[in-house]
Order: sequence, then C-alpha cells, then structure tokens
Amino acid sequence: MDSRTGHTLWQTPQPGVKSGQLPASWSGAAYAASVLADGKSPAPGQPDSVLPAPQCAYQQKISLPPPKKKGYYLVALFMTSNSTSTYDPAAKEVRESGYHWFRQDSNGLWSQKQGTDPAKNTDESGKLITNPQQCNRKERIGAKFVPGASVVPVVLDYDVFCGYFYVKKGGAEVKG
Repeated sequence: MDSRTGHTLWQTPQPGVKSGQLPASWSGAAYAASVLADGKSPAPGQPDSVLPAPQCAYQQKISLPPPKKKGYYLVALFMTSNSTSTYDPAAKEVRESGYHWFRQDSNGLWSQKQGTDPAKNTDESGKLITNPQQCNRKERIGAKFVPGASVVPVVLDYDVFCGYFYVKKGGAEVKG
C-alpha cells in the first residue's frame, strides 16, 4: 500500500500478518477484515492507517467508488473466485488464485501493481483505469501443459470485488 521501501521478491506483506489476524477463509469479507486489522493504530488516540470506504446503495448499484477522504487515498481489493490453481475445461485455461490491489492516483485514475512488477495505470486490455470495478482484471501470466488439453493459458481472474478502503497518505506500514 504505497510502500516507500519496497519488498524483497516473494516477501511482500500479506493481509493479516501484521495484526496476526490471517484471513479465516478464502472470501472477500475475511480478507477485508484482515486488512482492517492490519491498519489499526497501535497507539491509542492515533488514526488508523486503513479505514473501510463503504459505497452507498447508489454507488453499489452502478459500481461507483466512494468519495475521496481528506488525508487518505482510495484502494480497491479484488480476489479470484477460486482458492487454488484450477483447470477450467470450458474456458480451456488454468486459473491461479490470488488477490490484487488497485489504487486511485491524484489525477483520479487508478493504477495497479502485480507483485514486484512496476505499477501501471492500464488494465489488462491496455486501457486507462477509470474504475477498477469496470476494467479488465483478467491477467494472462503464462502457459501450462494440461494432459488431454495441450498447452493452455494460465490466468489470474480477479473477479470478486472485496471492497474499497481508505489508506492514510504516506502509506500503511504493514511489516509484521
């Protein structure tokens, strides 16, 4: 979440590690609870570094992000509907599991960053991200041989919306 120090390859912070409240299940609600637990301030009276950013009924209906909040920036969390690597014979692809963040930038557009790759402000179709709920979030990450199906694409399809969060400007400290 806007870390200024970066992370060692394969050592990126995971939801729930800082607070010790790891997600109880593979669900948006469980991951959201872990993210909010990690964002709790350890100092009494200090603001939390991560807050829920709920959508009103109208915003939910048309997939519109919540308004900006002074001193915070908006992020959106998505995850795959599958909790393990799964071959989908109908789509002829292997679907990996994972979660993914989008961040609203100061210009109102959104950016995303996959693991330790550089951040980008385009979706998986190469279009600028104006709304993370309405952009292409299905990323092709390679290919794999599947017996009886030949070589098929491997994808991360972030098809489950978990929610919006406000993150204190300057980033949230998520190291355990």
